[in-house]
Amino acid sequence: DLPKNEGVIPMYLPFGNYQFKDNVAHSNHDGVRTYFPGWKPSELSVIEGMVAYKNAQTGIFIHGTANVIFKNALMADNWNCATHALHNSAPNFIEDSKCVGLSQDVLHRFGPMCRDGIMYTYNEPPHAQVVLRNIKFEGWADMYCDALALYTVEPDRDPYYAHATLHATGLFFDHDASKPDIPCSLVEVTGEQDFFLED
Repeated sequence: DLPKNEGVIPMYLPFGNYQFKDNVAHSNHDGVRTYFPGWKPSELSVIEGMVAYKNAQTGIFIHGTANVIFKNALMADNWNCATHALHNSAPNFIEDSKCVGLSQDVLHRFGPMCRDGIMYTYNEPPHAQVVLRNIKFEGWADMYCDALALYTVEPDRDPYYAHATLHATGLFFDHDASKPDIPCSLVEVTGEQDFFLED
């Protein structure tokens, strides 16, 4: 027993004076994952300099999470760079980061492949959106499929959960093939839309 930790719930602990910085994750299923019930620190907490590459699925998987900032991340050669999935209860952020669909290394070793970028879901309340700031998307010129750097999944049939949740500023795409996919089907379902794109 550690009396000083009585009543402490790790799910809600912020980093405080500690840092989670300059870590690397590769050759896993997901590079870094906050899975339901997730991590919901009581104040914004930063994961800085995360490098997630050559993972079988997602570089960064955010699920059941709130108040987390991924800053200066590099996501490369994963099946998709990042996924902002269900049950998030407040905004999460990816900032000043790079999403590489197909690096020159993989292209030279294996030839063209099919990869995706950042996936966000409809299935969040508007206050729980993913916020993207200053993201560079690279490596889509040599895909053999219609891969998208920024895309969503189909909305649930229940209008309560069918909120589009994307706030993005400063997105840079290196090729026309990486244009984002922002469908308008949500408007037909609820009459509401929660997209913000700038620059």
